[in-house]
This record gives sequence, structure tokens and C-alpha cells, in this order.
Amino acid sequence: MEHTRSPAIDLTVSKALSLFEYLAKSDTPLGITQLSRMSGFHKSNVHRSLQTMTRLGYVIQDKETKKYRPSLKIWEIGLSVVRRDLLRIASRPFLMELVQQTSLSAFVAILSGVEMVYLDALEPAIPTGIAPVGSRSKAILASSGKAVLASQPNSEGVVDAVLANPLTGVSLDRQALLMEFEEIREKGFAVTIGAVRRGRNSIAAAISRGDKPPIAAVGVGAAGDRITPDNIADYAMVVIDAAARIGEIARSYESSLAQ
Repeated sequence: MEHTRSPAIDLTVSKALSLFEYLAKSDTPLGITQLSRMSGFHKSNVHRSLQTMTRLGYVIQDKETKKYRPSLKIWEIGLSVVRRDLLRIASRPFLMELVQQTSLSAFVAILSGVEMVYLDALEPAIPTGIAPVGSRSKAILASSGKAVLASQPNSEGVVDAVLANPLTGVSLDRQALLMEFEEIREKGFAVTIGAVRRGRNSIAAAISRGDKPPIAAVGVGAAGDRITPDNIADYAMVVIDAAARIGEIARSYESSLAQ
């Protein structure tokens, strides 16, 4: 009878996570001696793990007592994960609706650094070759990215940040980008013509977060002969409507969690 071996565990990582859990569950900051006693780890191991977590920003040491407590970094990371899940849940019914209304593929993507990550995507009965969930596109090239970037409060700063990290084989003009961002804000949607994938066009609108800058967008995409200058406005109307409704539901989910 064959026995399946369990994956090896990195003891250094395991110890650090255990120590962090002790800190997180404690009502008061803890010292090295306390953590050593609670965990059973040698003081030198506890000290090394705490120093590493402190330098990485996960733990804070009180300058007077020399004791440690968790920072808000792990909370911020957790909130990002929850927000993504909420956005995926909120958007799924509207992606289905967009596919039914347009017979195009529909997607929702979120900003991650300088890229857009596709959180969810649906194909129509006749597939259009949509980007797979989890894949990434440069934000400045994707319609979803342009919609989000154009909606940031400091568009000039965004453009300058983009130009500070030029893309290989892509020529970008500052004034042209500023003008495009202004047009996106006026119309409420962004269009990409074959910039991410040759022969594929897309339309996207930023998902509102109320008084906070948007970080995600919803859109539709298809081959170039399916999205043309003649029908862009019609498709854009349903995309903008979906973005508004997704935003409302996502905000209600977040409000419920905060209560």
C-alpha cells in the first residue's frame, strides 16, 4: 500500500507564522521571553523571527517596553483579498447579463500595481477568446486599466508615473494620454483597439467606490469586426450601467462587513 507523503514544511516560515498568531490573539504586546514560553521556541529563534517581521512591516516594537505587537499590514492584505472576493461576487450576475445583452465576452479586472488582473470573465455561446481569469495586462494598454487610471484624482501624476516606466516596443505620448484620459472621464468609458491582443477590441467602465478612487472596471470584448465605431456607443451604454450597479452592490457588501 502506497503512502502519500505530505509536502515538506519550511520550519522558519512556520515558526514566524505561529509567533504572529500569538501576537494577533494577545490583547497586549508580548516580549521575547513571553513568546518563547508560549511557543516553545528558543529565544534566539523568536528574536530572529520578530526582527524579520518588524523589518517587513508586519510587526511593530514598542521603543519603551521593547515588546511587540502586530501592525495593520496583515489587515490591509486581508482587506484586499476580501474586497476582491466581494467584487467577484457582486459582478458575476452583471457579467452574465452583459454576455446576454451583447453576445460579447464580459470581464471584470482590478488594478494591481501597473497591471490589471482579470478577476472573472464569461464567454458567449460562440467564444471570443477572452483573457483567462488570473491573467494580467498592462493597465495603460487595457481598456479596463485606462478606465481606472483616467478616474484617479491626479491624472497628470498617473501619466508621469506610467511614462517613468516605459514599455518595450510601445511609444506613449504624454499630451496624447492626458487628452485620452480627459475624453474617458467625459464619456465614462474607455476603448482599446488591438492594444493588448492583436485583432481584439474592448470597452470598459470604472466601477465606482463612492468617494474613493476606483480600482476596478467591468467591460466587454471581442474580435475587431464585432466592436466597431458604429456600435461602440451602444455597447458602452450597457457597460456603464453595469459598472454603476456593480459599484452599488459592492459598496453595500463592504458596508455590511463594517457593521
